[in-house]
Amino acid sequence: MIRSGLLCFFVLLSCPAWTQVMLGVRSGLNLSDVVINNYNDPDVEPGYDIKPGFHAGVFVTADGESKIGFSAELLYSSKGVRALNVINLHYVAVPLLLRYHLNDKFLAEIGPEIGYLVSANSKHGNVNSTWDNKVDVGLDAGLQYLLGKITIGARFNAGFTSVIRTTASGPNGQRVRYLNRVAQLSIAIPLRELY
Repeated sequence: MIRSGLLCFFVLLSCPAWTQVMLGVRSGLNLSDVVINNYNDPDVEPGYDIKPGFHAGVFVTADGESKIGFSAELLYSSKGVRALNVINLHYVAVPLLLRYHLNDKFLAEIGPEIGYLVSANSKHGNVNSTWDNKVDVGLDAGLQYLLGKITIGARFNAGFTSVIRTTASGPNGQRVRYLNRVAQLSIAIPLRELY
């Protein structure tokens, strides 16, 4: 995961088509939930409520002469759910996003996010043995508003991999999957132009 982020970073720096490569910091609010797939018990999922958290880290963006750009980020991201007390899932996440400038003020972004679970805990202590899938792969999509040098963004992350590896089969015979869902609101501040 870290190697992928570093590889993208060096590709960004070496590509002559980029007219501006910027390094900066991003931080903001996470509103996370865990969605249960392949399970139809109406009494279970209503007990899973949205949990507030936060994310923070660094980013590198590369923009060219066209409207298309690229962003690679390295973030700490607090995910989880309010269920059976509060489940806190602490990730190091690497979003790799294609950016498209809709106009001078707005840009859309989409791309994969790979997360590594550093720890899982609740009010009762460590729950790593239950919430045990270390790798979380998902898709990010968002919209950013450029306000001078500061960027205000809204992004949604939908996880594809179950955060619990060993689960029972649902009524349709498929494995029950517990998937991360996160809405993010953030502020990004550029620190320096790399070239």
